[in-house]
Amino acid sequence: MSVHTLTVSVSVVAVVCVLSGVITNRATEGGNAHIECPYDRGYETNQKYLSKGSYRDSVVVIQTQKHQHPAWIHQGRYSLYDNTERRVFTVTITNLILEDADIYWCGVSTWGHDQPTEVRLTVVKGWCLRMYFCVLMITVTFCSLYICADTFSFSLYLCLPASLSIFYSPSLQLLFLPTLALSPLDLSMTHPSTNITMFTSGREAEEV
Repeated sequence: MSVHTLTVSVSVVAVVCVLSGVITNRATEGGNAHIECPYDRGYETNQKYLSKGSYRDSVVVIQTQKHQHPAWIHQGRYSLYDNTERRVFTVTITNLILEDADIYWCGVSTWGHDQPTEVRLTVVKGWCLRMYFCVLMITVTFCSLYICADTFSFSLYLCLPASLSIFYSPSLQLLFLPTLALSPLDLSMTHPSTNITMFTSGREAEEV
């Protein structure tokens, strides 16, 4: 009697959902980073996610919901959009800080062991130009307070006049009255329709 031995060989094939390869991304501090993760056909309705950190200790920072189509989700500075027609989901990180530079993993949730793709994000320090404008707007309704100028410290401040004179005129009147503690000021202004009355050292000069 002859004995026949049947040998059956079983091969296990690992299915990679997200296309393999390391994705590199370089962005500037304060800007935005766009991470595109392509995946294979047949996983359009699966959950997509992005995790941060080392592979074993990575933490999911954003993930789509089940059976969400089209898949778009927003969480804090992270947003994820799944373009099922292109089979690419894009994760956007806004207002980047230097601490965002790290290793990320983009993947597709399956019934078995996920095979995410490594993403290396580099954030470089940026620069910004800040421009400051100072606008001084003064509205005078009653002639009880005046703008005084200190010629030694080059400063402006509110003060009470040493004497008060009230004039009536259809045009605008500007009164410049230095205080007793200040030296006489040499002030001059021209305006086609403005009456300017200046008091310096007790002398009055009117210019139209």
